[in-house]
Amino acid sequence: MIPDLKRICSEYIVSHVNARNVCRLVDYASISDGGHVHEAVVSILENNAVAVVSSDSFIDALQSTIEYVLMNIRGVPESCVARGLHEWARAQVIKSLTLYKEDDDQRTSPLPDMKTILTPFLPHVRFLAMTPREFVLGPVTWNIFEGRDDFAILCNLVSPESVPLPGWVCKLSSER
Repeated sequence: MIPDLKRICSEYIVSHVNARNVCRLVDYASISDGGHVHEAVVSILENNAVAVVSSDSFIDALQSTIEYVLMNIRGVPESCVARGLHEWARAQVIKSLTLYKEDDDQRTSPLPDMKTILTPFLPHVRFLAMTPREFVLGPVTWNIFEGRDDFAILCNLVSPESVPLPGWVCKLSSER
């Protein structure tokens, strides 16, 4: 009976998953056994990636879900990926400010900032797949790069392999 119930639930979930709610499903699957929804999730990430990274559920997703999405999305311009990731990080900062304010008397650690939140994800962003304009109007304006890392990336966008890239930069220049 329980295996049948799991199957029925999974079938229901698969029939109702879409780009707007797929991140919530990945969140759920990461904290439970997830059922048989992997194929449906991957299909949406490969076929509706722009809608996924633009969705409210992406902005509200767990960090592990963001990592999963970044590893599995296809057919999306990297500028959309970077913009979605930036919006997610901004939402994380706002959440931490809210929690920080609520815990006024229990402050033990500094507030995370955009750079701190985004740093673990930067190696997964294909900056070299962006146009110089997309890079300058997007990630450069976020003030998240160390030293001259942004300049090195920009130089390589204009003239590939012209200057050494920071070790953390994704070397892939093809679209997802």
